[in-house]
Amino acid sequence: GDDATSPAAGRGSRKVEAKRPKNKPKISELRTSSSSSECGGGGDKMEKITVRVSPQQAHVPERGAARASSAKKKKKSRKNEITAMELEKKKKADDAKIPVPTLTPDQQQDQWLRAILKLGLDKEEARKAGHQYVKLDSDDVKLITTDTLDLVLLSHVSSPTLTAPFSYLLSCYRRANTEAKGAGPDKMKAIANALEVIGSYAFLSLNPQSEVVTPQQIKEGQETFIRLLSADRRLARALPDGFLNNMASNFEDTFAEVIHPVLDTLFPMNPTAPIPVDKVSGTLRSLQVLAAAPGGASAIISHPRFSAPPTCPNGARMEREILLGALVAVTVTKSYERFKGLLMRPPAEVNSVVANAQGLLDDVRAGLAVIFKRMLHASKSSKASSSTPTSSSSSPRNRPTRELVLRWFADILRLNRDRRKMHYFPGTVSSVGTLVNLCGLMGGLCAPFVKKKMHKSIDARYLFGSKARVDYSGVARLCASSKDIASLVDKEQQQQQQDAKKPITGLVSSMLFMTIESFHLGIIREAKGHSKLIGEYRELLDYLKSLGGPESSNPMARQVFERVKLKSQQLHASRSRLLSPMLLQTVASVYNFVAEWIVELAKRKDPLLGIIPEHFIGDMVHFWSLIQDEIRNARCPWSVQYSFGFLEMAAWMMKKDSIVKNPHLKGQLPQLVHLIIDQGYMWKRQEDGGIDAPLTQEAKELFHGGGVTMEMVGILVDLYVDIESGENQFFGKFRTRWHISEVLKLLWKSPRHSEALKRLEPSRSLRFINMLANDAIWLLDESLKKLEEIHKYQADEKAAVAAGGEPPQRSAQEQRDFRQLEGQLESTMRLANASVELMWLVSRSHVTPFTDDIMVERMAQMVSYYISKLNGKQVSNLKVENPKKYQFKPRTLLRHMIGIFLQLAVSKRFLESVAEDERSYDQKVFRRAARTMRNKGIAPEKEVASFEGFLTTIEEIAAKSRSTNADGDEDEDDIPDKYLDPLMATVMRHPVRLPSSKMVMDRAVIMRHLLNDETDPFNRAKLTSDMLEDVPELKAEIEAFMQQRESKTTTSSGGGGGGDQKEK
Repeated sequence: GDDATSPAAGRGSRKVEAKRPKNKPKISELRTSSSSSECGGGGDKMEKITVRVSPQQAHVPERGAARASSAKKKKKSRKNEITAMELEKKKKADDAKIPVPTLTPDQQQDQWLRAILKLGLDKEEARKAGHQYVKLDSDDVKLITTDTLDLVLLSHVSSPTLTAPFSYLLSCYRRANTEAKGAGPDKMKAIANALEVIGSYAFLSLNPQSEVVTPQQIKEGQETFIRLLSADRRLARALPDGFLNNMASNFEDTFAEVIHPVLDTLFPMNPTAPIPVDKVSGTLRSLQVLAAAPGGASAIISHPRFSAPPTCPNGARMEREILLGALVAVTVTKSYERFKGLLMRPPAEVNSVVANAQGLLDDVRAGLAVIFKRMLHASKSSKASSSTPTSSSSSPRNRPTRELVLRWFADILRLNRDRRKMHYFPGTVSSVGTLVNLCGLMGGLCAPFVKKKMHKSIDARYLFGSKARVDYSGVARLCASSKDIASLVDKEQQQQQQDAKKPITGLVSSMLFMTIESFHLGIIREAKGHSKLIGEYRELLDYLKSLGGPESSNPMARQVFERVKLKSQQLHASRSRLLSPMLLQTVASVYNFVAEWIVELAKRKDPLLGIIPEHFIGDMVHFWSLIQDEIRNARCPWSVQYSFGFLEMAAWMMKKDSIVKNPHLKGQLPQLVHLIIDQGYMWKRQEDGGIDAPLTQEAKELFHGGGVTMEMVGILVDLYVDIESGENQFFGKFRTRWHISEVLKLLWKSPRHSEALKRLEPSRSLRFINMLANDAIWLLDESLKKLEEIHKYQADEKAAVAAGGEPPQRSAQEQRDFRQLEGQLESTMRLANASVELMWLVSRSHVTPFTDDIMVERMAQMVSYYISKLNGKQVSNLKVENPKKYQFKPRTLLRHMIGIFLQLAVSKRFLESVAEDERSYDQKVFRRAARTMRNKGIAPEKEVASFEGFLTTIEEIAAKSRSTNADGDEDEDDIPDKYLDPLMATVMRHPVRLPSSKMVMDRAVIMRHLLNDETDPFNRAKLTSDMLEDVPELKAEIEAFMQQRESKTTTSSGGGGGGDQKEK
């Protein structure tokens, strides 16, 4: 009550009485349970209401009482509101009990359909409801039902009062979808029927062959239809769900009549330029919606411009004329605006812009893959494609849809085959965008059977003969000649006649081999262009730097800077096209699938392995070269997953008895192995310990997986030797051997592989060590000679500046020659470092081949010469500015040379050979080398002390040798010529006869020759070590002669002739 504010004594609460008129509604009357009500009596009598008041409310001062009164008033107001709401609910409940007239099913349908169509058959009712009145020819139709709906819509759609039939039908469809929410079974059935009828009339309102609507209405409807097709459901009003399905459900066979005009609008013939990637989403979305409709994919395929005409001359013309040419050619090449201003921006910002462009292109390729997948499988659901042709088979609509799609791909590849050539005219081939997008599209279509590893479904016969969809004429095969291919074609034709009734599934083989061809013409060809672009960009940067940078006052610097900016934009565009992580993963998965298939053929020695085109394997090498930077930047986390298949295939193809006959291709395989294992997370780099860093778990799994990879050391050792005669380019063999060296350096970290060399036959090990020494000597000699030339060039410039002048003016040709010299030095020095490091590494665990009688003297001379060269008087001629630029690392080179020395010094014959090397061994120079290593910390003290100890031993051997020569020196003219080797003019210790030339040579001399060239040095006839014939009689004569000569020398020395001998 409002007056319940008087104070009360004591703690607790007390009762306060308030009065209310009896005729006011009581809350207790509105509650479900009123048993606790204390109200009673009747008339105008006032009733008491008991309210509980807290002590704090009962003992408030006057201001507090005012607040309490206000609160009670608000509470009372809320109670009155609740009372009014509950009374209203009660009234509605009472009204609901009033009986409603029952509607018949037809009346119910009429009520529902009038709400959807906004139409009425009764003029007065239609006016009251705000609906359009429809007058039918028949007065018998009073209601709109499922039976009369067709008639009502036909009358209204064909009425001249309806200006936009398609828009009206679309609105009806939307209202029907709205009414369907929460509808009961009967209503849902009626609405479903209405949706189907509305969709059918929507089809008629767009069909140019329809007589229901006017051409102008059809045109306006098509414009609306196209606009809604391309609308994004998330951002704008688009076609309602199921609209296209209901449109096409009854017109699958003739759906093309509606789709073809739409396609002509979306993809006009001879577009002026490819669609920019940031404006293609609407067009792509439209095509996806159409392809998903019943009969939509078949309708797209049946379009007259879907495939290239037979008279189409080349890929460029095809791209402009075919229906989807502009969509497949989507590119960022013309969108250089997106990459402007990135030259001086942080790498993270540059990568973000490039990644955004890559994402847009990925969406296009993925969308195209979905569309073409529907078209490939359209024959399973399309009535038109499965029906029996009734007209000429040349009609596109009567051919199987799958065949037309496969031919579409084959035509693009056929018309762009000029890209196989080294040089071609760009105007005769499709754009880069088309060919690269084709790689992503076809790779995506191969994903299902690649993921399932369906190797058994691949038929190698699709690589030749009538089944081949790719023209491989003139393409080099692994080992099959043109005659072999012709023979296989004849056998295949005979087999076809025998197995005429046996079905052959060709989808997997056709798609796979066409996909590999698309990679060859697309991403692999562009990868070479991308590498060239990087080289040009770096050259421009170096040139700009030589001009003083972009801020230089040199006018040429500004021009070069503009070229640098343009080249930077081209490089970013190329990255966006080629280096999308999604595209690279797709290509890697397909190549890995092919590699696994090749391994299966090799394991079972399938004769069809030889017909595989060489570029299948060569392209894998180029692909791994392309993705190296992406791997190092952690943008290809899948690379390890796809490494094993490539590695095993490379091992099989590198084997000595493999079917690969092309030495150049075989020489590329070590590069593939090197690229696979040279991943940033596979093993730690130089800063983490270099070659002595521990092997990571990934590398252990990669090389301990068993199988042919466990033979990798022997395979690489044989290839290192065989490439000498196989590689037709001089520097090509050094590139191949450099990759082999890098692989072997990693393999040596595994004990299982490092022990493999010890298990090889001695002849194989010796030939390998000999070739390794040959490479190291030649490369080091070339590198040191070029270092001296560069030193002289730089010294002349320094001298001119020191004299107070300017550096000598060099002609443009001289500058080019100097840059070429620098490039050659950098290349040869890198190769030399790899050869010396591998030699040092192998000698640490397997010293036997180095100390063999055939090799030990040569190794001693080599090590002595380069230790002297790096520490002698002429070492100042090797000093150049910025030696790291040329890969010249004198301390590392000296460490490796002395390391080889220490490892071979366990052989007494090696120490004796060093002491006998009067050309290179110099006691002072070797001692200086020891001091250099100690003072500059090049090697641990233990190694330096060991080196000095061996030097002492060598000096003792040299001193003893000098004493012996002084005591027993005499003229050797008395030795018969038949006892001397014809090449080296030294006494033969083990004479052997050469079977072809019948010449007699010392075994050690001819064996050293055979390590390099297995021919007779006198007539070039074939010669191997097992063909040598011992000459025991001559050997006995030589030994007897030498003993007699030694005894004479001893007698002469003891008889006082020593002084004469010394004088002599």
